[in-house]
Amino acid sequence: MQLKSLIFFACLLTPFAFATNETETILDQADRDCKIAQTASMFKALKLAKSCIKTYETVYEQDSNNRRALVSAIYYHLQAPGVAGGSEDKAKRYLQDLAKHNAEQSQVIWLEHLLTHDRQKEAVQIANQLENGKIKYLATHYFLARTYRGEKQYEKSLAHLETLQTKAATINKTKQDNWYLTDSNLQIGETYLLLKKDPQLAIDKLLIYQNEMKNPRDKHYFWGLWSLAKAYKTANKMQEYQQLVKQIKKQDYKKDKKFKREFESGTKR
Repeated sequence: MQLKSLIFFACLLTPFAFATNETETILDQADRDCKIAQTASMFKALKLAKSCIKTYETVYEQDSNNRRALVSAIYYHLQAPGVAGGSEDKAKRYLQDLAKHNAEQSQVIWLEHLLTHDRQKEAVQIANQLENGKIKYLATHYFLARTYRGEKQYEKSLAHLETLQTKAATINKTKQDNWYLTDSNLQIGETYLLLKKDPQLAIDKLLIYQNEMKNPRDKHYFWGLWSLAKAYKTANKMQEYQQLVKQIKKQDYKKDKKFKREFESGTKR
């Protein structure tokens, strides 16, 4: 059961109006319940999950200015299965409420959901709407880049990633912003390869990414190594390519079935 307990760039919002220490404590407990539900047994997971969504919704019903409860409820309904009370229809209604306060955040949360579920045609529609507005958040540039890359509009995707990195140097970043910034190096490196630009540009960005992603238990770790290996191969640096392939093979890369298929297929070519 995949439930996000971290609030999507919540600290970029204005302070939660009328939120008391007691309310924050209640929401903290709901976050913990949702997190525990991800690894608990089915019966316990359902009980905890239903408890945390009830908390989010009750807090929001009692205080419509509590943005933390609202955003938490949105993510719950977008990510939890129906058996645990998740509902895309409810999420949409809450997104409409959020849009009254922060239209960009409402749209980019929905855009992320569409991309996660491979609803590319709908994602492009939202992306084009965001493109025509004044973009405030790093997350917006990140998901716009992902959307346009899916459309093979690589130059447009690259422009958003470069803007993200430029803006990131001028703001106080949240933990989530730091993740977008780190992953943007992977995205830029791969986009350079797709554009058939100087592969050394790709290598430079992918090395930055790999220096940040050193944990083999993180699913992004192997994808980063493989992208770097492909960049070396494109640059005809075969010794570096072979070293990375051997490094991957020595580790437990097969848990991610999608990566296993792509890596083993790629190394046979």
